[in-house]
Amino acid sequence: MLNLVSDCGKCYTASVLAYRIFAHNIAKHTQRKSERDVSGYMTVRQTQWGCFLKQLPVPICGLTLGLGALGNMLFAYSGFLYWLYGFLAAVLWGMLIVKFIIYRQEFLEELKNPVAFSVFEAFFMTMLQLVLYIEPYFHQLAYGLWLLANVGHIVLVICFSWRFLRQFHLNTVYTTWNVLYGGNMLAAVISPVFDAQLAGQWIFWIGAVLFLPWYPISAWRYWKVPVPEPVLPTLCILAAPFNLMLAGYLSVMQQPQLWLVLLLAVIAQSMYMFVLTQLPRILKLPFYPSYGALTFPFVIPAVAMKKLLLFLTAEGVAFPSMLSTVVLIEEVIAVVMVTYALIRYLLYLGQIYQRGKSGCSA
Repeated sequence: MLNLVSDCGKCYTASVLAYRIFAHNIAKHTQRKSERDVSGYMTVRQTQWGCFLKQLPVPICGLTLGLGALGNMLFAYSGFLYWLYGFLAAVLWGMLIVKFIIYRQEFLEELKNPVAFSVFEAFFMTMLQLVLYIEPYFHQLAYGLWLLANVGHIVLVICFSWRFLRQFHLNTVYTTWNVLYGGNMLAAVISPVFDAQLAGQWIFWIGAVLFLPWYPISAWRYWKVPVPEPVLPTLCILAAPFNLMLAGYLSVMQQPQLWLVLLLAVIAQSMYMFVLTQLPRILKLPFYPSYGALTFPFVIPAVAMKKLLLFLTAEGVAFPSMLSTVVLIEEVIAVVMVTYALIRYLLYLGQIYQRGKSGCSA
């Protein structure tokens, strides 16, 4: 009996010793892996590409949104342009993800700015545009990304509201707030792809209720309170919300009300025309990252107008034939504006890449 107890004691001691050795080895391996990861990140941060990513502005997600939306708009005209603009959107969008991984602290620091934080909604809106590219090939993956974009939108709205509405000041209100609170209506536009019109209706009405109060407030702020020049291009965003609302309404409602459709169309096109009158002074400005606002707000009016004409045709409502020409003109303007913003952005990105390590600190 004593021998048995002695043997058990030896076994226990050996087991504890083996466990300690195993745990020690695991800890050392984990530490080495962590050190390799940190070392790897530090190595990337010190390269020219690392410095480039550090200076990549968060508002570039406005450009990625415009590129993805333009590609989808051009699908009916050119498969090449469809994939070209979609590819460019995916590449720049991916760069933003890599920046978040490598420069997370700097990334989050940028989001302390209300313009950068609110326009970051375009990141999830870009995801929604890219969903349309992959859905024909990977339906379930596309549906998962659609859900993820909706969740990301909810988190972003909660975080932004907690940060900026508790100490509200008119000077922090910009048209980008309409992107944040109403941008997810784009998920409603896409919802029929997944036979999720009912969910799309809820998304649409929630987005409409959230953005409508901020639209007149942001417009009034630009009129009454001077806006810093680097933010002035965001005035173009005023052309987007009601057009997105019109496109969303026509996408998810089984029986759209004609009077509401026409009301939204009049408001949407009126704001679009207003923004067009402001373009000459905006295009005279030097380049700013806010140039991303010169993209999607010029694509969505053409998309909404095309949906409007399809609805009127289906309802048997007569409309002037010139409206078809208006849609074509708006599509041409969209191509010109997005391509122009892309060129200006590429020139800017080339400059920050060439600066390399001179403006980069690990």
